[in-house]
Amino acid sequence: MTNATARPPHRRERLRQWMQTEGASCAVLFGTDHATHLTGYARYFGGPSAVVVGVDGRRVLVVMQDEAPVAREGSSADEVIGFGERGFGIDLDPVAGLVATVAALPDVARAKRLGMASELPDAGLRLAALLDATLV
Repeated sequence: MTNATARPPHRRERLRQWMQTEGASCAVLFGTDHATHLTGYARYFGGPSAVVVGVDGRRVLVVMQDEAPVAREGSSADEVIGFGERGFGIDLDPVAGLVATVAALPDVARAKRLGMASELPDAGLRLAALLDATLV
């Protein structure tokens, strides 16, 4: 017996379809669940992270500087960028560095409409304060 039900589109394709429907040129997703869901990257006791997905589906994973080498090896992201200072626990507000690094990425900086989801308190508000984009 075969199942005649077609497979649903992959999660990245569903996100890209949503972005197209909303007119978003990229999406920023803050938090470890989003990083794991979209890039396969997970690290026990890892720091705050974000994934930026461009309209072309390209995924940039942003992690703490000390995590970047491991993330390059253990994720399916197209690019991995480190932020902040070396040494876990030294920066008392790592989300500020994460948000600033994400806001400076070219796809994010030039976006007029930006998809956004966050598991990190205030990350979306901080990002909105740095951009002229409408968040959806």
